[in-house]
Amino acid sequence: MNWLILLILLQTGNPSATRLDFARAYHRLELAFEQHPPDGQKLIEINKAVDRAVIASFTASYLEAVETLDKQTVILDPAIPPALLTYRATLEPSISVQKQAAFVNVHLQSLYSVAGADLPVQIILRNGKDPIAEHKLALKHDGDEWFDLYLPKTAQPGRYELQAEWAQDKRLTLAIWHLVAKSPSETGKANEVALKSLKPTPSSKGDIAAVLARNRLLTDTPSTNAELVANPIDLAGSIEKEIAALREGKNPFQNHSGDTWRIVMDKDVEVPIRVYAPKQVGKTKPMPLIIAIPGTGGDENVFFNGYGNGIIKKLADKRGALVASLALNSIIRNPELFDKIVALLAGDYPVDRSRIYVIGHSAGGGVAGVLARTHAYRITAVCCISGGGGFATSTKLAPTLVVAGDQDGIVDCRVLEAAANRAKIAGLPIEYRLASGYGHMLIVGSKLPMIFDWLLQHHRP
Repeated sequence: MNWLILLILLQTGNPSATRLDFARAYHRLELAFEQHPPDGQKLIEINKAVDRAVIASFTASYLEAVETLDKQTVILDPAIPPALLTYRATLEPSISVQKQAAFVNVHLQSLYSVAGADLPVQIILRNGKDPIAEHKLALKHDGDEWFDLYLPKTAQPGRYELQAEWAQDKRLTLAIWHLVAKSPSETGKANEVALKSLKPTPSSKGDIAAVLARNRLLTDTPSTNAELVANPIDLAGSIEKEIAALREGKNPFQNHSGDTWRIVMDKDVEVPIRVYAPKQVGKTKPMPLIIAIPGTGGDENVFFNGYGNGIIKKLADKRGALVASLALNSIIRNPELFDKIVALLAGDYPVDRSRIYVIGHSAGGGVAGVLARTHAYRITAVCCISGGGGFATSTKLAPTLVVAGDQDGIVDCRVLEAAANRAKIAGLPIEYRLASGYGHMLIVGSKLPMIFDWLLQHHRP
């Protein structure tokens, strides 16, 4: 056990929930909601509770928010022991180098207590079906557990899940751990030297900057949301290919399928853009482009890893659409980033400029509404979810769909309906749809299939 672990052991006081704990609890809730969709009064009560949790998160009351979300997860999936959801799992290190790794230290810390007996569990570290390390213990309902998982010499590089198993085939993923062949930080330093040795041209300057930005996500100690989301093995492999393409004078992002990150410049500030392209990219006719803007506090990953358990990627594959997203605060500062994103992606993919769409949620719906007015002749159609307004303040409006939940505890659906009605009376192309039983958050993943259908039926000449 190293000095850092000993230092942490000496610390006293109760654990405090963080924004990351809230994000993990929300992800579990979305997964349970997808697997066990409720209806009737149960749907209403869960939506109301989730909105209360989100409101608590706005004031950094993360412990209250986590508890509220966990209770709803158990209501949706009663097979999950409530005590298990109270635990935060921390792995030290979270990324290990293959030849240097002998063990991983696991810290299981209960954020809050629940009533009941101790819970016998098997803690398993696995890559796929086969476990590489296991540890049995009884989780207390307000416990603080430390133990080491010793790694076999045969363990291969990969992405591993730390799971708690409380009954046969009953498991919950607590954390992610990566075993790598080479230190991501060392790989990143070597990549930076290689990238800075390239002579940029007018066409490659932006591509080099994008690869450099992606390369900064390679770290042995991930802490930011973007670093935690990235798979260091896949990322290192992608960057190696991108550097090789740049050396050959090629665009490394040309028709890149799956997930990737790009950047656009807002003056001197790099704005990260997460992009998802379906597997058929470059093999079919030009693709529609959908730009998704999250709500308050949301970054470029929320639509892909949060709302609806990432359903937007499944819809992109099904409908052959290119999807891009950026942080709300970036585009609020400068709505003209929209044009830069379209131009950037049109240089990488066969974008159908007659089919460019915007989806915005909550405050992102407000931005989408602004773009529907200011870019009415460049955007094919817009959807504002649980947000928007001011539609009738302009004589021009891209076809707009406003979707609101009748149980929304954050944005009053009646306000959105009234704003849509004023625009409709003014002769503007707008439609309002009320989602019965839904609140502010869970409406997004549930209604995205309908929203895709509505958007993609619109074409510009």
